[in-house]
Amino acid sequence: MRTWIALAVVLALATVACGSDSEPELGPGAVFIQEVEVIERDGEYIAVITGWYPDPCSTFGGSRQEVDGATVTLTVASEPGTELECIQVLTDMREEILLDVRDLDPGEYTLIANEDAMTTFTVT
Repeated sequence: MRTWIALAVVLALATVACGSDSEPELGPGAVFIQEVEVIERDGEYIAVITGWYPDPCSTFGGSRQEVDGATVTLTVASEPGTELECIQVLTDMREEILLDVRDLDPGEYTLIANEDAMTTFTVT
């Protein structure tokens, strides 16, 4: 019995160690977004997202922005915590993400965040 427990602990530690060195996997559903808005601050456009991480051990894991015509898609990921056990309960989050608008022409755009939330904003 002790051998099985020791083996389980070693495998769990190896899994955590391997996962911590990798890039966060970006994909819809990694963060549950309830609302997104775009604010302009000092000439920069910032997406303010609110929603939930999948557990209290997760943190912001990065974002990726893609532009297709007048639609900006923002994919936001969470980075799992390093704890071996973490209760699976949605945890409030609020993040500000700087949008890259350098190549966008002036006009109105639709921002979609993780396919969960949508808003419009105007680039001047």
